[in-house]
Amino acid sequence: MLDTPVESYERGIYHWKTTFEISVEDSIFLKEHTIKRLYIRMFDVGMERSELNDSLEVVPLGTTRFNSKIPNGYSYIPTVFITQDALKAYNMRESELASLIVRRVKAMSSWNELGSFDEMQYDCDWTASTRESFKRLCESTKKLLKDEKVILSGTIRLHQLEEATYPFDRGVLMIYNTGSFVNPKTTNSILDYDDVSKYLSSEQRVGKFIKARKSNCPRIDIAYPTFS
Repeated sequence: MLDTPVESYERGIYHWKTTFEISVEDSIFLKEHTIKRLYIRMFDVGMERSELNDSLEVVPLGTTRFNSKIPNGYSYIPTVFITQDALKAYNMRESELASLIVRRVKAMSSWNELGSFDEMQYDCDWTASTRESFKRLCESTKKLLKDEKVILSGTIRLHQLEEATYPFDRGVLMIYNTGSFVNPKTTNSILDYDDVSKYLSSEQRVGKFIKARKSNCPRIDIAYPTFS
């Protein structure tokens, strides 16, 4: 017998298209693989040049169109991708950006009759120069979601493994898109085992990752690509 309880996890899948439409084949796939959670990209937060004054503005890009409802028996997690340029533009005004994002996510959920959600996720390839800004954005977002008992999760890239803290309630370690798209020597930009091993074999990186997980982000899932 086991001395410690075994946690049960629901399988999830990322939907990263600009149109959400569940086909018969999709329904069969979800059932066959016992998938219960759908991480749905709602929009990107990026920069676009204004037609009025030719200046760059932070705007929602690639908003997802919903041609299907969320299937019965499935939960969904609205996911928002945030560019570093958008973070830099809202530096020290992250609470304002958080309010705009949360308001838009709620509006999209209501308009498309998606139902309630208990988690929202940020996907951001933040680096040392935008770390503090992203942290402030997450802290502001968590405050906005707290009263509705919605948690904030975030993606973790391999190069972010050794960060001391993760500013969200739950993390998802992304084990894909590991190679360089522009390097002609890259054999597989989606998942290269040599690239992954460089990070996971580093005791320093993994040690800091474990410390961060124990201190402020105890629940971390793993996302990886699957092909058929």
